[in-house]
Amino acid sequence: MGKLAAGILLALSLLVVAVPVAGAAEIPPTQKCVKVLTGDLAKYSGGRFEGLPAAEKQRVTDILFDEFIGAGCVSDIEPLQGEVELKPFSESCKEGAKAADEYWTAGNRRLVKIKQTWGKRIGSLSRRLEKVTLRLAGLRDSKASPKRIRKLSRVKKGLHKRVQTQARKAAKVVDPIARPMYYSSLLIIWELAARRCVSVNDLSGGETAGPAAGAIRRHSSLISALVSYMANFEQTRP
Repeated sequence: MGKLAAGILLALSLLVVAVPVAGAAEIPPTQKCVKVLTGDLAKYSGGRFEGLPAAEKQRVTDILFDEFIGAGCVSDIEPLQGEVELKPFSESCKEGAKAADEYWTAGNRRLVKIKQTWGKRIGSLSRRLEKVTLRLAGLRDSKASPKRIRKLSRVKKGLHKRVQTQARKAAKVVDPIARPMYYSSLLIIWELAARRCVSVNDLSGGETAGPAAGAIRRHSSLISALVSYMANFEQTRP
């Protein structure tokens, strides 16, 4: 997560002038900031920005500058462009860490609940599918009659279809939660860096002291899961 966030920040820092925004950006971020990030800055994560025509690159650059920075989605650009003196125990960092911790804790509860519900449904079908697959392999190895093999193959095909159907239904429930959480998490970590709570070179909080770094570390499993989810989405999207 730290490397991904840093990579996107590096691309962003090449486009903007170090102009601080007055006041601290919100944690969790506003819907406007999430919308700007998902619509434009997210193009960096898939490596698609470099392949855009020059005019489209300029359009994205203009939107990033005018909306993302101008909208107050980060408090200060300077800490995101290089090493600065950190103030990890400032009141701003304490408040930011508390708000981030509350956001990730609530989000994790929602995802765990969904996992428990859909995990039972999909898990049960998946186990049945695995057993049928093993039985089918055994029949083929033992040179069973084609009729038995065809019959069990139809059962396997039906189970596989049911697993896929349940997975698609689960995705419709997960996606509206996981996708905004992914982008919000990026914005939260950047804002904590902008407040000088964590270093731009340590966005995972592994080498930084203070409550903000601690909040990132505590929720590292959730953040990693969100990154994996979005990486899978990038690979499978049209």
